[in-house]
Amino acid sequence: MEIRHRITINATATPELFAEFDILGIYNKKIQLPGKGGILVSYEITESDSRWKNVSELIQKNEVLDMVDTFFDNDEIKKAKWSRLVSTFEQGYPQPKLHWPLKQMTYKDVCQKCGTRVQSQSLRIQHEPSLGQNSFMSLLWCGEILSSQNVFEAFAGIKATGYKAWPVLIHKSGRPSEKVSQIYISDIALPGLIVDENYNRIKCSECGVTKYDPHMNGLMSLKRRSLLSLSKETDFVLTYEWFGSGLIAYREILVSNRVAKLILEKGWKGTRLKAVELI
Repeated sequence: MEIRHRITINATATPELFAEFDILGIYNKKIQLPGKGGILVSYEITESDSRWKNVSELIQKNEVLDMVDTFFDNDEIKKAKWSRLVSTFEQGYPQPKLHWPLKQMTYKDVCQKCGTRVQSQSLRIQHEPSLGQNSFMSLLWCGEILSSQNVFEAFAGIKATGYKAWPVLIHKSGRPSEKVSQIYISDIALPGLIVDENYNRIKCSECGVTKYDPHMNGLMSLKRRSLLSLSKETDFVLTYEWFGSGLIAYREILVSNRVAKLILEKGWKGTRLKAVELI
């Protein structure tokens, strides 16, 4: 498991901080902002890096943007009974875009305050996606994952269960996409997320659902009993817990060990796996 940070500062607005980062010699990218906006500098570093202690202290002392994510190697995924399926290729918006998510044909029971909802119909996209070399994709703002036909054929080949291939509709014509379908999952685990009391969350005053900040840092832990109610044959399940902020709301997609191994074996692009710990 490797935890990576991407730290962003404005070198023009904070020259002293920029100088301190510069001394550390961390890999960075510079972007000239328009007008007199200055120079935006992004640094990438892992917590295993010997310089991380110094960087961590700079982050704590200064108000800087720090985006964190966690990466697992193949051996860690192969040993995990369950893993999160995470989209890495986003393209386009759910339609109709201007009414997201409060007035969508795709969903019902949408909370007007936090965006939690129930999917009742097929997702709609503006036009056929350009997948390139990707076999998986998602839409901006959505938690659902779409995939190409070869993925569903491989799932069928190992007799994977717990999912359905739902058509994705081209919005104006209403015809099904010829390139992708949604991996639709109906099973929902019991409550089981394990986080410390300081983990950011908010209980919606409108619907009563507690929504957590996206889980980006470290290993997600779930109570083992949260999955005990599921059929032993189930290969796909959604977490009981919701994640996101504002009107963005999604449940994490969990896949079984054999599905995770299949994804690694095929080398499909457009998604990656994050191991889950059962306690």
